[in-house]
Amino acid sequence: MAWLNSEVTRAAGWGAEALLELVERRAPDFNVINAATALSRLARLFEGADNGRREELFELPAFRALLRRTVELVEPPPVSAHHEARSVATAAHALAKLGCRDRGAADALVAAAHARVVGLDRQGVANLAWALVRLPLVAGPEGSRALAARLARCARGPSAADFLPQEVSSLLWALARFGVQDSKLMSAMSDRVLSGSADFTPQGLATVAAAYARLGVFMEPLLDEIGRAAWWQLDKLNGRDVAQIIWSFAKFKKMEEPMFEALCAHAAELDLSREGKDLVVNLLWSFGTLQWVPPQGCSLLEKLLLRARELAPQLRARRAVRLLTALAKLHGHAALGARARAALAGVAELLSEGSRQLVEDTGPQEVGTSAWALATLRPRGWGAAAKALFSRARVVSEDLNWFSVAHLDYAMRLAGGRRSFMTSRRAPRWGRCWGRC
Repeated sequence: MAWLNSEVTRAAGWGAEALLELVERRAPDFNVINAATALSRLARLFEGADNGRREELFELPAFRALLRRTVELVEPPPVSAHHEARSVATAAHALAKLGCRDRGAADALVAAAHARVVGLDRQGVANLAWALVRLPLVAGPEGSRALAARLARCARGPSAADFLPQEVSSLLWALARFGVQDSKLMSAMSDRVLSGSADFTPQGLATVAAAYARLGVFMEPLLDEIGRAAWWQLDKLNGRDVAQIIWSFAKFKKMEEPMFEALCAHAAELDLSREGKDLVVNLLWSFGTLQWVPPQGCSLLEKLLLRARELAPQLRARRAVRLLTALAKLHGHAALGARARAALAGVAELLSEGSRQLVEDTGPQEVGTSAWALATLRPRGWGAAAKALFSRARVVSEDLNWFSVAHLDYAMRLAGGRRSFMTSRRAPRWGRCWGRC
């Protein structure tokens, strides 16, 4: 119904109220293309709207009717794979962009996409992959992750060279979030970026680098090219871009000191006072992993540590352990200034206090890492935190590996224990652990 699609587009031009009024009247007459167009236009009209306004939209009868009609239309077996596939991808992308977390719609769209995946073009593949991360997760063999793997296979081959920069970064970001590693696709996308890195925004390049790092796919020419391209566009980088690029190099322990110095000098000029946990923790983790800090005169490290001090009480177990590990690796660095050392000690003390509250959420391997980091840093009150970790270690002893046991043993000796952790009450367990390692 092309004429009805024109009505949808015309109403959207008048605003959200006019579009919703049309939806309320004509939703029962919509086909899948009309429904996808209406959702897409709503997503554009509500771009930048606050959560309160979006929640009001989701409760409106017109929006609920549109959602029901979309589900009805995508549930039957496909008739025209190409047109219906594009509409399913458009609808999923629109709902994800709106932030709609309707479980029934997500289930229906994922099932419909599985049935129509062969009809998707490159834009549909990228948009659907991005949407899968934002929509409620659908579990099972025909769920979200399985669909992401199928999308990766669809994107392989000669068509990979035709992906636009935004499509490349969206697809790779989504696959990394699902942990889908497709070697052929990763190689093809690497070639795509290498052949046209100048077409990518700094944000796109940082996203690509982080996706490869998250999936553990090391392609040195690609990483080098992203580093060079980012350096050339230094003034366009934001703090998140800097963090992602340095973190990507650190994941593979690849040192590029001149580039790091330039990136850190640029980041030091940015306002980091409102930056979130990921940026702060990832940058400090990267410095610790590389055993490198920005040179004297660069204020970035001090800014990060001050921000980490503000964020420390909000960190959950996983991030707290990563930050604690980073501080332990940095605290003895010869290039640390007096102010940075004082700031580091303050963060360590806060994390030591917080670890006692987070101990029940600490996993088997994180227990050992935390104990080692505390014993290395020895902040005020670390003995009580270490004692809580030793107790937690005994609870999760079945899942400890040898490295965790060694870390715990090191911490117990420094804490003044008369026996090592390996000989305390669980010696047979540690013996089996040694055998596995």
